[in-house]
Amino acid sequence: MCEKGSLCKYVHDKDMIRICPLFLAGKCYGRDCLLSHTPNDCNTPVCRYYLDRTCTNSNCKYRHFKPDHYDDPNYEILTCRPFAITGYCARGKKCPFLHLPSCPDFEEDNYCRYGRECSLPHRFTLRVQEQIATRSNKYVRDETVISEEVTPSPQKIVISSYTVDPKLLFAVDSTGNYQYYIDNEGNQTSNDSKEFLIELSESEDNEDDFDSESDNPEEDDCEGDDLELNGDYVGV
Repeated sequence: MCEKGSLCKYVHDKDMIRICPLFLAGKCYGRDCLLSHTPNDCNTPVCRYYLDRTCTNSNCKYRHFKPDHYDDPNYEILTCRPFAITGYCARGKKCPFLHLPSCPDFEEDNYCRYGRECSLPHRFTLRVQEQIATRSNKYVRDETVISEEVTPSPQKIVISSYTVDPKLLFAVDSTGNYQYYIDNEGNQTSNDSKEFLIELSESEDNEDDFDSESDNPEEDDCEGDDLELNGDYVGV
């Protein structure tokens, strides 16, 4: 919950609330539950059993869709960072990442600064196993070095917050404004704002600054919205 309440400068949209995990499990029927009881493609995790082609529940409340290239053995799709942390991603089915409640830092880097206090599960995947593996390729016997022949494995194309095309991270909300989801790097340790959604619309607070910096006020009165002159512009 947001401690700032009505004083918060960000929009509190009731349609962008994370799904209730107890509701998905059929164990929450309370009318006073503050989480969403309306599953959709933006707030509900994908079904793990569906990903493994083993889901037999005809009433499954989890989402049954896969990102592009998920079934391609040459690709490796990682967790959507905004969805994992905020419980919501407006990209829905168009998101190039997996909508799973897993720690994206641990999955990408095998490291999470929160450790055991992290609120997200630290899943041990094949990728994590490869990262923590410490295989020795040399054996010393009577001062003779014997090298073990290792067959190189083909490199997979990883779809993560490091490699995804930034153009895929843009979405348009119901008002027509561009929204930019920041899939931050996993090793980022900055204590900056944890907001993952920035509205790329002109800020009223910066209008006076723009007027004072311009020598010709008429040049600032343009019909279009130039994002590069926008105070909220995020370069890609």
